[in-house]
Amino acid sequence: MVGVSAPESDFEDAAAVLVLSPRDVGAKACADLLERTPGGLDRLLIVAISDDPAAWETRLDDRPALDGTAVSYVDVRTLRHGDDDGPTPVETVRSPADLNALGTAINDVLSDAAAAGERVGLCVYSISEMLAFVDRELVFKLLHTVGARLRREDHVAYFHLDGDTGDEELETLFSHLSDAVVSIDDHGMTVSPGYYAVAPEDDDLPPE
Repeated sequence: MVGVSAPESDFEDAAAVLVLSPRDVGAKACADLLERTPGGLDRLLIVAISDDPAAWETRLDDRPALDGTAVSYVDVRTLRHGDDDGPTPVETVRSPADLNALGTAINDVLSDAAAAGERVGLCVYSISEMLAFVDRELVFKLLHTVGARLRREDHVAYFHLDGDTGDEELETLFSHLSDAVVSIDDHGMTVSPGYYAVAPEDDDLPPE
């Protein structure tokens, strides 16, 4: 399975990127994109749903571009998760259905980063896992609100969605969060505009 190899110029101005890939390579793809984010990052914020923070810590090791980059985790507990020791700092959300707690945990990290003058790279892995517990419209509203803050504060987000489902309606919905869509399959990687990039400015964002 291929990794991320498209030129950075294909998504260098994107504040939010939808990553469509098979689930088994999605986390690596998101880590690759975080490492290659134009302009660099001061802090990574990993919303760990399909994997736990310990797996992410291993995944992020030995990436030269991320040396010295702080990492914060929001560990969203599902049936896949145990209570094994992992890296810190970690904010724990006990259920993926508790979107209020998830939103608060993300905002807390972003507020701390703003106070420290840090640029954040957010990875949500994976939207597909969240959808097993929460209606898609509610997940979309949460991520839309989070994305609006990221845009205002010059951060960047990578939202992963399992591209093997073939659910075009779902892919279209979440592409409305994104300036660019990175699609990865056995044939390689393509980058296309997200609907956020081509839509008129939205004056009807959900309240924060």
